[in-house]
Amino acid sequence: MFQNAARTIFKPSIRKKFSALIIIVLTTIPLLVISQITHTVNFSSENLSFTDEVAANNNTYTKVKLFDFDLVSDTGKPALPVKSIKLIIPHGQTVDNISF
Repeated sequence: MFQNAARTIFKPSIRKKFSALIIIVLTTIPLLVISQITHTVNFSSENLSFTDEVAANNNTYTKVKLFDFDLVSDTGKPALPVKSIKLIIPHGQTVDNISF
């Protein structure tokens, strides 16, 4: 009964245009949502530790460690915790903001 009523209300050409519009809307909305990428790194101060170490030259240094973070290992620079992440930027998109 409802199918016959829909067929009499909408002509075939209007049904095709309406169907095409619905398909376009349903495929475009996910693209708008996907285009915004957000990544947040959180850590607890409970996972942060400080230890004093004596170097070969008898200088004392404080070593900072953060659980599940790597340490920068550049010679002559402080060994500080660092977290590396990789994000995929879709083709044609740009990065608008990076905040710390």
